[in-house]
Amino acid sequence: AYGGLNFTALKGGLSDGIDSIDFGRGLIGGGFLGYNHQAGDVVIGGEVVVNTGKARVYGEGVNITYVADLRARIGRVVGDHFVYLSGGVSALQTSGAIRGKRVPLANVGAGIETPLGEALFFGADYTHRTTDVRVFGAPITVGYHNIGARIGYRF
Repeated sequence: AYGGLNFTALKGGLSDGIDSIDFGRGLIGGGFLGYNHQAGDVVIGGEVVVNTGKARVYGEGVNITYVADLRARIGRVVGDHFVYLSGGVSALQTSGAIRGKRVPLANVGAGIETPLGEALFFGADYTHRTTDVRVFGAPITVGYHNIGARIGYRF
């Protein structure tokens, strides 16, 4: 089992197929807990990641109350590094200019972790989240990219 803290930069937006709204830049941060099983150099596992932060839409503040991910990970140990692919489901809750909208999303990603000692590790992670929703009756695609850093502890 493992757990830790992560900090992520996000870029994303909304699109109706004709027009799009850019979220601009934002920062989110939070924590993660997970479990891995290793057989040789192959590792499979799952983790829960919960983040909170702020993004901007046309100068209006959109507060991300939370983004929660439940994802599976599969990868290989290469030297001292764990390189993985991930996929799962996410929930996004907003407040502010887009008040109280809870959006389910699919997530896919990749990452790498390297040990900083016996139990500590540092990692870098990319996650893409996307979904289709209806806003005022119109179909909208919500999607964003995260690139982040994480530090964790294996226990």
